[in-house]
Amino acid sequence: MLSLRRLLAGLLLLCGLCLGGQAWGAAPACKAQGAVNISLSPCPLAVTFKVGTDEPVAVHVVLSGNVPSNFFVLLSQSVPVIEPGSYHLSGTPGKFQILFSSSRQISAGKHPVELDVKICADSACAQVLVDVGLPAVFDAVVPPRISSLTPASAKVGGTSFTLRVNGAGFSRDCKIRLGSTVLATTFKSASQLAARLNPSSHNKGQSYSVSVMPATGFVSNVVQFTFKNPLPAITAISPVELPAGTTDFALTVTGTGFTTASKINVNGFPFPTKFVSSTKLTTGAASLTNGAGGHSYPVAVYSDGPGGGPSNSEDITLDNMAPVITGISPSSTLLQNTSNITVSGSGFEPNSVIVLGGTPLQPFVATSTSLTAEVPGALLQSPAFLSVAVSTPAPGGGIATGPDFTVEAPAPILSWVSPGKFHVGDGDQVLTVRIDVARSNTVVEWNGTPLTLSRASATGNLMQFLLPSADLASAGTATVKALTPAPGGGSVSLPVSVSLPPPQIVSLSPGFTAAGSGDFTLVLYGVDFDAGAVVYWDGVALATTYVSGSELHAAVPAADIADAGVAAVTVVNPAAAGGTSLPASFAVDASGSAVVPLAQKLNDMDWDATRAVLYGSIPSSDAVHPHAMAAIDPIAASIVRAASVGSSGQDPNLVSVSADGSFVYFNVNGSIERYTLPNLTLSQGFTPGALITSLKASPLYSHVAAASVVFLGDPLPGAPYVEMDGSSLHVNFVFEEWDTMSWSTDGAKLYAGDNFNHAPGLDIMNFDLLAATQTPTQHVAPWAGTRLDLDAGSGLIYADDSTRVIDPSTLHFTTAVYPLSGVMTPDSTLGCAYFIAQTATQVTTGTNDYTLSCYSTADQTQTRSLVIPAVNGKPTKMLRWGNEGLVFITDAGYIYFVSGQVVTGN
Repeated sequence: MLSLRRLLAGLLLLCGLCLGGQAWGAAPACKAQGAVNISLSPCPLAVTFKVGTDEPVAVHVVLSGNVPSNFFVLLSQSVPVIEPGSYHLSGTPGKFQILFSSSRQISAGKHPVELDVKICADSACAQVLVDVGLPAVFDAVVPPRISSLTPASAKVGGTSFTLRVNGAGFSRDCKIRLGSTVLATTFKSASQLAARLNPSSHNKGQSYSVSVMPATGFVSNVVQFTFKNPLPAITAISPVELPAGTTDFALTVTGTGFTTASKINVNGFPFPTKFVSSTKLTTGAASLTNGAGGHSYPVAVYSDGPGGGPSNSEDITLDNMAPVITGISPSSTLLQNTSNITVSGSGFEPNSVIVLGGTPLQPFVATSTSLTAEVPGALLQSPAFLSVAVSTPAPGGGIATGPDFTVEAPAPILSWVSPGKFHVGDGDQVLTVRIDVARSNTVVEWNGTPLTLSRASATGNLMQFLLPSADLASAGTATVKALTPAPGGGSVSLPVSVSLPPPQIVSLSPGFTAAGSGDFTLVLYGVDFDAGAVVYWDGVALATTYVSGSELHAAVPAADIADAGVAAVTVVNPAAAGGTSLPASFAVDASGSAVVPLAQKLNDMDWDATRAVLYGSIPSSDAVHPHAMAAIDPIAASIVRAASVGSSGQDPNLVSVSADGSFVYFNVNGSIERYTLPNLTLSQGFTPGALITSLKASPLYSHVAAASVVFLGDPLPGAPYVEMDGSSLHVNFVFEEWDTMSWSTDGAKLYAGDNFNHAPGLDIMNFDLLAATQTPTQHVAPWAGTRLDLDAGSGLIYADDSTRVIDPSTLHFTTAVYPLSGVMTPDSTLGCAYFIAQTATQVTTGTNDYTLSCYSTADQTQTRSLVIPAVNGKPTKMLRWGNEGLVFITDAGYIYFVSGQVVTGN
């Protein structure tokens, strides 16, 4: 390829020759003959250059004639304007191309030159096929040139203005071209052209190429003119408010500076935008992605460059939906019970709250159809109907109401009533009830009539009511009802028996008779004998004569007293008049007293005055009734019922029967077990400590029992425990190692005797079931005794192995001093302190005889006695039973039932 830089010298020489007056040679041959015959065209060759540019110019030379199928071209200058050397141009059949380029300025004008073209058979041109001269004229043209534009840019939408193109080489025929548009051009001078532009005809910012085109010749260089987008500004949007959940909506934005390059942005996201005018944009179907109600979202217009940028913003607000409640779950909860509440419905927003009873609750789970919140404990302290609402704040939103949420009082639990039975004619009574889950508005009714509350325990589960005598005027079954009003609440009832008092036998006359005697008349003295009463002898009716309500005569045939023993005498009134009395014992023995032994080991025993039976604890070693409790008929001297207690190897020990005969308490291996009478079914268990030394049921409340407990240790600490229904009420009145305990007759005090190794003494402790408090103990010392025995008639305290008597009202010993001590039991109503012991002679002679003595409670003199021969074992405990009976047990496993004259003196 031939460079103009290399041709320059030749061109100048050629020009010099021309200027020297030498004429252009003969017409160029452009043809040659050689190995082949060739013609070149065009001829001459015309090459036009832009002065001052390096733009290459390509020229095609066409060969005709005998053109070889494959040839090589060697181009050289015929005059010294081409640098020595070879230029190989590979050709194609019939044509080859010469690419000229100018690398330096050359003078304007036409410059003739002749090129030497060799057509060769090889690339080295070793074989020249033909050599042809090709005249050429190089025309150097200076194009117009732009140096600057005034102005260089304008804003879209502006007013018309004049664009001035500054430069050089402009002629009157030059035109300004903007992009692809040729503008109407005004010639100002060779260095300036002008044209009018209208920015409003452009819809968006864009850069355009500006050039100057002469009528002929080369176009100028190119410079850029920019129409810039204006900065958009919003004056209004429509709509400004939408309901939450709107999926598609049309948005109109009005303002200024809008172009087709402008886009509407909502909350930072571009929306499909339609350009209406420079003052109006719209969206066809806009939607907010994750647009939550109750929030405002900025709307702005952004125009891309050139120019442009973001506009100011205006807010579009999504209103909260109006909530709707369709239900709540749960609809209620119990008082003071932890609870959540779930409100179901529609239109719930993330900022919706549940309003329960006027208190806003923040949901911890929230969807558009469900809100769940925790109900605060403060709202669950009182029964109430709490209003339920869902509140969604503005914008939009609102308040929806639903069904009430109920805080329900629990239903009361009427555990027991004490006493559980009354007699017609009883005076005003105090009724004690245990109501678990009681409320301050819980009422107690007697046959539907509310009772007046006199006292209640601190916990409220124990209540006492005054029961007027008028409520006990007639026999029947009364209903005690505990009622807690709504919300919630409910009622529960227990039956209470109001019966006519059964007849009572106070004494018999004669009190005994010898076996084999003839017929005799038995006189019965007592209470509540009916005119239709019948006397029964060992279950067989006798001819009975009614004398008065306190006296009956019965004919006893000789056949009924043929053999020695003990007979059971009862009085049976008609059912409507009270029924059957408890039995009285009648000794059929010439001595006036009867002693009936029963070979049965008992660890302890207690008397059930309600059913006239003894309850005893039988050790595990017993062959017939191991580890059992037994009901024993003292007149028949036989076990009438037995039930296992604990398990094999566990000995039931202490026994105590409640005053109303409802329960019997047993001590088994450190536990207290309560059994319901008469079925002997386990109802409660309580384990207060390791070692229980005494056990006593309350004489006032059948559900309450006291125990003296010793804990293993050194020294052995101990304390009385009071329990109710298997739960501790009072513990640790004072630490002391008591080995015996009893209640006062009215159940208001506990007496605890200490006969351990420490200083013996008696502690008196005040007890109040409802107050559930303790008062300081009062210590009486010195005192020594083993089993404490309270005389119900006098309220004085006696004890086994003690000759002294304590008056708990004065905290002093009485003047009474008995001449002996040992196993004993008092009965001031019969005027006797009974002792079972051996006399000095019996001890000296070494017999097993024992003497049962009655010592006057008035002067401590012996009034009567009975020698019981051949007692098997040593007596360990003695009790009164019935009207005329005593019973004691021995360590050898025997029970001795004594009745008759030695007991009563009759």
